[in-house]
Amino acid sequence: MIKSFIVTLILTLLLISSIAFAKNRAIILSESNALIINGPISMETIGPLMQQALTLDKTLPLDSALYMVMATPGGSIQAGLELIAFLNSLKHPVHTITIFSASMGFHVVQQLKGERYILPFGTLMTHKAYGSFEGEFPGQLDSRYGFYLRRLRAMDRIIVKRLGKSYTLKSYMALYANEFWVDGADAVRIGFADGLVKVRCDDTLSGTREEKINFFGFKLKVTWSKCPMILTPLKIEEDAPLPLTPDIEERIRVEINKLMSPLKTPFSSRPIEKEPILR
Repeated sequence: MIKSFIVTLILTLLLISSIAFAKNRAIILSESNALIINGPISMETIGPLMQQALTLDKTLPLDSALYMVMATPGGSIQAGLELIAFLNSLKHPVHTITIFSASMGFHVVQQLKGERYILPFGTLMTHKAYGSFEGEFPGQLDSRYGFYLRRLRAMDRIIVKRLGKSYTLKSYMALYANEFWVDGADAVRIGFADGLVKVRCDDTLSGTREEKINFFGFKLKVTWSKCPMILTPLKIEEDAPLPLTPDIEERIRVEINKLMSPLKTPFSSRPIEKEPILR
């Protein structure tokens, strides 16, 4: 009897300590294991991300995992589903680290097979899809609306299944009817995240990378940190012989920061398709 009690006590303490460890896990990002979604999810943004993931998946040791830092307002449903299917097909699990995962970003977090980590101040948000359709009615409009409605319900069922017995499809849909926001420890407590984490970048991510972009007619060279946890540009220069004036450079910096900010981005899906989006 005493022996059984002692064994039970030890197992309980081990369980408590393992839970505490998971909630306070420290993750080290490196060039060999780190991915990032920094901005809207679209057909244009998922291609390079998928190629990077494929490359890392080939070289990473089998007992390791990929970590994807999430800082996104959401975006295209189609692009998000293609990204989820691709990442779930890799040999290594893809764990997400949420800084801000909204709308389609929320679905990426919930539908990937890996662990759903979140920073103490990280935010998850979901709501109803937004979009428009064109076509004949009755006929095409009914078909197109029905198609996306079935797709959205299927996405909801996947999330409800992952949440276990906490929600039914009806109660989950009611939860996000007027948007649903949750952060850090609360996300873990109610089942939308698996643990709180501390994250740092190792020396392989201490440098910078450059990207050339066309921004409202300005050809710019933008310098970013290689560390995925640093989300805003470090430097912005005109990619031309004439330098930018300080006031124009500051205005461009402000606008780029607005575009990259998960809470303020104006991007959505490609307007030609008029596809419903989660943003």
